[in-house]
Amino acid sequence: WQQTAQAITVSGMRSNKLAMICPDPASFQTYRDNGVFCRIQGYNSLTFACDIVPQQDITMNVVMWG
Repeated sequence: WQQTAQAITVSGMRSNKLAMICPDPASFQTYRDNGVFCRIQGYNSLTFACDIVPQQDITMNVVMWG
């Protein structure tokens, strides 16, 4: 079993901020079927991992506060 990861830029993200991260409704099935999850929350970035590499883009919604 091996995970694949991808980091994305999220301006203003910090490791100490609270964040709600969820897929756009149009991307939910791909998100679920491929086992995608946010693995690391860092400075201006989120890193997502997955069980299976998706064959299409996934749109994520991110709400930050703090």
